[in-house]
Amino acid sequence: MDKLQVKDFLYGSKKHQLKLTENIIPSLNIKNVANFEESFFSIYHLYIYKKAILPRQGWKIHISCTKFNYQKVLDIVYKFCIENNISFKFIYNKSEFSYCISGENSPLQIGKFITIYPSDKSHFKYIIHSLYKLLENFKGPYVLSDKRYKNSNIYYRYGVIESDSDYLIAPNGDKILDNRRFYSVPSFEEEPFTNENSFELVNNYIDKIIFPKRIIHQSASGNVYFSIYNGKNAILKEARSYVTGIWGTAIDDLKNEIKILNKLKGIPGIPKIYSEFIEWENFFVIQEYIDGVTFTEIRADVTLYKDITLHKIIKESIVLLEKIHQKNIILNDISPNNFMLSRKNKPYVWVCDFGSSYIYNEYSLSHFKLGSTEGYYDNTLANLTAFESDYHKLGYLLMNFIFPSNRLNYIDSSGASSLKQFNLYCIDNEVPISVCKIINLLINQNEGWKEELSTILKNIDSRVSLNKEPIPKRKVLLERIKRSYLKNLNTIESVYYKYFNEYYLSPPNTSFFNILSGFYLPTLIAGINKPDLLLPKDITLGGINNSNLGFLLNPHLKKEFFLKKTLDLDIINWLKNSTDLSISNGITGFGIILMLSDSNKKIFEVDVYLSIIDNKINIRKFGWSTLN
Repeated sequence: MDKLQVKDFLYGSKKHQLKLTENIIPSLNIKNVANFEESFFSIYHLYIYKKAILPRQGWKIHISCTKFNYQKVLDIVYKFCIENNISFKFIYNKSEFSYCISGENSPLQIGKFITIYPSDKSHFKYIIHSLYKLLENFKGPYVLSDKRYKNSNIYYRYGVIESDSDYLIAPNGDKILDNRRFYSVPSFEEEPFTNENSFELVNNYIDKIIFPKRIIHQSASGNVYFSIYNGKNAILKEARSYVTGIWGTAIDDLKNEIKILNKLKGIPGIPKIYSEFIEWENFFVIQEYIDGVTFTEIRADVTLYKDITLHKIIKESIVLLEKIHQKNIILNDISPNNFMLSRKNKPYVWVCDFGSSYIYNEYSLSHFKLGSTEGYYDNTLANLTAFESDYHKLGYLLMNFIFPSNRLNYIDSSGASSLKQFNLYCIDNEVPISVCKIINLLINQNEGWKEELSTILKNIDSRVSLNKEPIPKRKVLLERIKRSYLKNLNTIESVYYKYFNEYYLSPPNTSFFNILSGFYLPTLIAGINKPDLLLPKDITLGGINNSNLGFLLNPHLKKEFFLKKTLDLDIINWLKNSTDLSISNGITGFGIILMLSDSNKKIFEVDVYLSIIDNKINIRKFGWSTLN
């Protein structure tokens, strides 16, 4: 629908126009422009002839163009319409026009730069014939919802004009849907150019050597088809003429993909190229078909086969990206539509789209976000190298595969909200600790992250998972410590007086366990308040007496530590394997330090460590574990 009269204009009047330098303006001055009422709404500049009575519905015309000829096309159509008192509109903002002819646009809107509103069918035919003489040598993207007049950039269709509705009204009063998905003539109308606009397309490849069966993916730049080629399943990719893309046009993008695939030839998880050809005005490539599903189509909680584990998917994804990088290729667009899980082929993980990929140092993108799928990166991307940015995006892809909290990046571009929700999800849904750790490493890329990632991948244990049940309140955990391991109050008093007397502090009038439940002890370990204290390079694990974990009670060092480290597998392994549950030397003391350092329960890692400690207390006391 055109909605020439709508209640809520996005741009209402001329004062809402964008900056002049961003506008597309006719370069001609024509006197009788005063016969038109000008207005702006949405992305359009309207010229409505004041004496015209536009029909509710009828034949309308779209004019397509390229980024090189749009000004000439506009001037020709503008002059013709103004001099002949014909109502029309055009996209007046340059960035919106760029979107209009790009592969990012909706297939239903591609190429519709100018829209012309004839008063009736005879007027419509007059306009078509007249403009064809003026525009027959101009090109533009094919308007997929319309029919092209001869071999020009002029397109037409029957539809709603002067109405805020999406239906046509037949002569008998019946309401008929205004179908804009493809060109069709309603039953009460006739094709306007039956004889003069009929010509046969000659096929040399389609339906002769390659047989498309269904559309897998539809876009303005070209469709992807499941096809039969040489008697076997294949993928047919199409690139349409004059549609802009990452590397120039959609055709340039597809040719770039062929170049990348040939460079990656032989790597498991990369489809093979069979053939390429030109048909009509479009460019096509035939490539290997992978029997599987994209990451968009399947979630981590759905099992393809018993032997495909979450760890296997994550490890194969990382290994495949490493092999692509070894060929000096930047994958760039890492999204769930571009990654696949194979049902039969090995490896299980495949990459199926390289349109915006590029060879590092051979050529690059003008902007670091160009070609990337929004939501699969955060604002730290600007500070990363091209190779690091691929790993960063892969982290968000794998996060989305498990739990789509990365959608929060639309609201919080820092990524903090996404990671927080993802980590909480991991706790509540038995996601393996190593999985959570890997994704945090890929996204945050703290110092030494690659070495840590390599260690995890070598020692993955898919049986290790986080506690599905809610983590107990810290006071409850402290009571368990008190009942199970502190045999009498003398032990408590001994620890209490040892540290308070050692640092000459006046003991508060409260019990030691009230202190442990949240009272801040700034000097539990010697020297933590020294201004020149640095974060230890090596962590000594243990209890209150024999560890160097007291730096966690210093707010600055605590923040620095948890910024540099996500879940630490060394700490986890020590907690799970230690047999010393004492306050002075063991994991109980470690838990006390953690609770003192994070009394408000804000740090995800602290809760993970405490859940393991609590679980071990349960094992000792009850003889069973809540952890799998």
